[in-house]
Amino acid sequence: MVHGHGTRPCEVGVRPKVAMQPGSSGGRTAGGAGDHDLPRRGLAPLLLAAAAALLLAVAARCARHDAAAAEERLSGIVGPAARGKGLPPRVVMCYTDWQQCDGRVLEAAKGGGCNVVVWSFINFKRADTGDVLVTGGPDVQCFRTVAAALAGAGWEVVHLASVGGWDQAHPDGITPGEAFRAFEQWNAGVGFDGVDWDIEGADEPSSSVCVCVCVCV
Repeated sequence: MVHGHGTRPCEVGVRPKVAMQPGSSGGRTAGGAGDHDLPRRGLAPLLLAAAAALLLAVAARCARHDAAAAEERLSGIVGPAARGKGLPPRVVMCYTDWQQCDGRVLEAAKGGGCNVVVWSFINFKRADTGDVLVTGGPDVQCFRTVAAALAGAGWEVVHLASVGGWDQAHPDGITPGEAFRAFEQWNAGVGFDGVDWDIEGADEPSSSVCVCVCVCV
């Protein structure tokens, strides 16, 4: 450790006396610390290690607190009704085509071919009244029929509604709380287990859809 001319670090214990040799400039040389600095130099790594361990412990506690706070906020936004089945440990995901709902989806999921089906596409739109609405998506009755057929055959399949799609307007100006509440209200009569956030761009590079703001992500 090289000490500057400012505040000196705390010293632990008593500094040992060092015998002076005739003609010496003292225990300290112009180039660095002398022998009497050895105790502090030996303590420096220990102090640094202790400080690092303390910082890691504080960071871990903060992370746990932030995660708990986020979970509490999420619970307050969506409520228990919006929580469907969780993802399985091993995911085999299939995507439908635009508004697709037919026997091919059923066959793809039967027999364990895919255990997560992502249905394309829904979007959030603010109405003239100020309310946030869910638009698009597959035919609701067809979706229910396919989901019920899979469940009746004993296949555990998670169904996600994909939000976004190519060349679709982004939900700018719609808060996460508004989006979740709109989805929860709409989904109460549908039955999806969650959403797949799939905000995309457009063919025209200059389109505003090709710009995604952080809050949208």
